[in-house]
Amino acid sequence: MVCTTGQITPDARTEIEEGIHSTYHRLGAPIRFWQGSDLAAFIEKYWLDRFVRLTGLCIPEGVQQVLVQGDSLTTGLALTQAGHNAAAIPILERSLWQAALWLGTAHLQQGINHLEMLRAAKTLIEFDKDHYNQFWLAGFAEFHLSHYDEAKQFLGEALRILDADKSDQVQKGPGFQERYLHALGMLIEIARRQKDSIHVKKLSRRYSKKFRFITTNLNHNPKPLGSWEVKLQTA
Repeated sequence: MVCTTGQITPDARTEIEEGIHSTYHRLGAPIRFWQGSDLAAFIEKYWLDRFVRLTGLCIPEGVQQVLVQGDSLTTGLALTQAGHNAAAIPILERSLWQAALWLGTAHLQQGINHLEMLRAAKTLIEFDKDHYNQFWLAGFAEFHLSHYDEAKQFLGEALRILDADKSDQVQKGPGFQERYLHALGMLIEIARRQKDSIHVKKLSRRYSKKFRFITTNLNHNPKPLGSWEVKLQTA
């Protein structure tokens, strides 16, 4: 039995059936392939009630099939079309949050349209004010748009949220701590451009301390976010 939540390609089936990568030749025993669509069908037919119970979702009758075979956006749309608006709203809000998160991330990686990145980040903030990421994205966008006062507010909030989370996942997570370092780097560059030498010195001390912690304690080599940060890491 070969089972996957994704798809099994024809080439993969052939390799498995013929034992191409096996040291021993297959003995000809039949193989059954269950891919994601098969699993969804089995869940719907035999275990749907248990599936709904385990996931903690409450889906009205008539659209339960969407729960298994569709994503959250498809589920929310189906619920709305069926008139179950109260059930649809939190699902659609979650879908909007996820779309804004990946949209902001895509703009971050593309590095071209910072205004659109800012729009996505502000949408995220509208729906969730308790996570650092959307504030960091907004601060990064404002920084590149040369809106320095706005950037300082967003980046400052991102740092506050990161400091408030005392979990090991955040305080010892290289990704989280690298973003913390990047925020400090942008704040230092803003202070430098605004000729605020006092804050440059104060923030630079914080940056050096955080950089040593990441490279020594976490054994991680953070990548500079831009040319302004290269100078800080080589100082």
